[in-house]
Amino acid sequence: MMKRILICAMALAVTTMAVDMKGMDAPTKHVTPPKLVLKGDMIELTIPKAFRDVTVRVVTHSLADAPNEKRFLVWEGKGQKTISVKRFEGPQDRLFKSWEILDLENRPVTKPFHVVKVEARHQGYEKPLFRPKEIKGVSCVVDMQDASDLGAKHIHTNLSLGHLWTDDPKNAIMHKFDGRTYMINKGTVEGFDRQLQEFYRRGISVFVVFTNTYSENPIIRHPGTKKVAHMNLAGFNTATPEGIDYYAAVCDFLAKRYTRDDAKYGQMSALIVGNEVQMHGIWYNIGEMPVDQFAIEYAKAVRVAQLAAWNNNPDLRIYVSMEHHWTMGDPKSGRMVPGRLFLEHFNHVVKEGGDIPWNLAHHPYPENLFNPRFWNDRTAKPNFDTPRITFRNIDQLVKFFKQKEWRYHDKMRDIALTEQGVNYEDNVKDAELAQAAAYAYAYKKIKALPEISAFILHRHVDHAQEGGLHLGLRFNKEGTIASAGKKRMVWDVFKAAGTPDEDKAFQFALKYIGIKSWKDKPAEPDEPKSIFAFDKKDLVYDFRDNMSEAVANRNSLDTRQNEVIRAAGWLVKTIFQHPPHDPKGWSELTYKVQLPEVKKKKLILAWESMVGNDVSSGVAFHVLVNGKEEWKAICKPRQQPTAGEIDLTAYAGKEIVVTFGTNAAGDIAGDWANWIQPTIYKR
Repeated sequence: MMKRILICAMALAVTTMAVDMKGMDAPTKHVTPPKLVLKGDMIELTIPKAFRDVTVRVVTHSLADAPNEKRFLVWEGKGQKTISVKRFEGPQDRLFKSWEILDLENRPVTKPFHVVKVEARHQGYEKPLFRPKEIKGVSCVVDMQDASDLGAKHIHTNLSLGHLWTDDPKNAIMHKFDGRTYMINKGTVEGFDRQLQEFYRRGISVFVVFTNTYSENPIIRHPGTKKVAHMNLAGFNTATPEGIDYYAAVCDFLAKRYTRDDAKYGQMSALIVGNEVQMHGIWYNIGEMPVDQFAIEYAKAVRVAQLAAWNNNPDLRIYVSMEHHWTMGDPKSGRMVPGRLFLEHFNHVVKEGGDIPWNLAHHPYPENLFNPRFWNDRTAKPNFDTPRITFRNIDQLVKFFKQKEWRYHDKMRDIALTEQGVNYEDNVKDAELAQAAAYAYAYKKIKALPEISAFILHRHVDHAQEGGLHLGLRFNKEGTIASAGKKRMVWDVFKAAGTPDEDKAFQFALKYIGIKSWKDKPAEPDEPKSIFAFDKKDLVYDFRDNMSEAVANRNSLDTRQNEVIRAAGWLVKTIFQHPPHDPKGWSELTYKVQLPEVKKKKLILAWESMVGNDVSSGVAFHVLVNGKEEWKAICKPRQQPTAGEIDLTAYAGKEIVVTFGTNAAGDIAGDWANWIQPTIYKR
């Protein structure tokens, strides 16, 4: 009879080294862990050769891998190649546990490892999940019939762990898991049932984006999460045994309920763990932490989801969510890192604990979310070191994941494009044409890559609170947040995609883009016209980085370095400059800048201005050069940031005085004025 004893936790030795990859720390080759396989009601462990001639102890503990937590003895002995133990010890489920091998002094001789294969399937969960061959999809559906008329075959829909929590047994569905009974919010579940049942009835495959809302409940919120204004998100609590057990119970509940062969409650084909997680201090909101530490925390969340899939229907795919910054960004940031760097750390951590078949949910938005003409993206290069992966170079993502080190058992991981859109530009003459052409071209590029299983356009209808973006197939009705209004040209183009009418409906886009066939490559884009798309060697002066050289006038209430989320998208560096109380004066920040001589290029001062608080009635911005006002604009919240630039070439070789100013356009409440990346560069 197996004896269970408590063993003191010991600190694990750190074996992960770092190498320099163009300034980015990336992990070295991983250490292959012991292999664990679930066979029916037994778990089989292959003992590594190095430990077969000595007496060792095999222990389990929670998937949180927290310091000083309980370890339970599973087996002790020597001389065996494999051992088999019962999956359940009483009500405790060893499938959802971390395993370690210790020496007789209770010192770990392996890192935590996990079950990596499940050989049995349960009755009622034996059929493949519904996955249409057509890639076309749309997100944030507000009218089911309209989505059906469009021929959408995939959608993503959001579900929050926080909304599934309840401590009220009268409003709970009871779920037994790992020796405990957990309460799941009945109202939330039944509402989700209705959604998924309707999508299944209409032949639409569902990608569930599983996130977490901010809560003061320490069980469901990661300890590192901080409450952030305008951000109701939180990282999953993978840090404590209580937190990860609840998260695992909910993952198991979702897999059990929504992967049934009979689709009684509807069906999901995929579970996406979090959203755009390389922005881990923002869209995942786990707090500030270095990338290697975040990779450990996030890997636990993905592994738990995969174990839940294996426990119910192994055909459920688990996805990692990424946005379009690939090598671009600060690798040492505690809030947002380059996507490739994060994936390298994540892949390393997962393989050291036992590889699992995670997949990628990528968001290849255009370089500038407001400009749909992605074929002009300068930071989307045809190589693996590209700053961004957008529609323009989406083939590079497929090529990257075909590499041996990224495959799972020599099989390429699935790539699904689960959230990306093409914007309808305000006050631009050919806005509808540009948006429709961009969708047509993106669809053709993605359709030519069979390794991509879905292309879900964001979104069905414009949302009035999406940072000034208009990504919908339809306008929103005037005075509403997201009620369906009139169709745009892109609605008809989307409907034709994947049908016999496709080529005829898409024909207009060839001329607009400037190509003769879909296999042609557009001309290389012109010189950059954006602060987000110039070569680093052309940088002359970064005003934010040089704030110590600036002089603020007496009207400056609050002037400082800042970071904001630009247009519901990515984190950008800014100068924050609150307008003054005095309506007759401006808050001004003044710099003296020595300009270089230039040949064949221009000197451009460029920036964007935006207001970051919905309460504001608007802010006036202006820029002075040598005391003369050269630019002025009024900006309001929830609008596209206002781009500005001034040609400084006439001052080449001279010292100039540049002044940034803000003033209230009404009262000063909520006037969070930001200058986005004000820069002088050569063009």
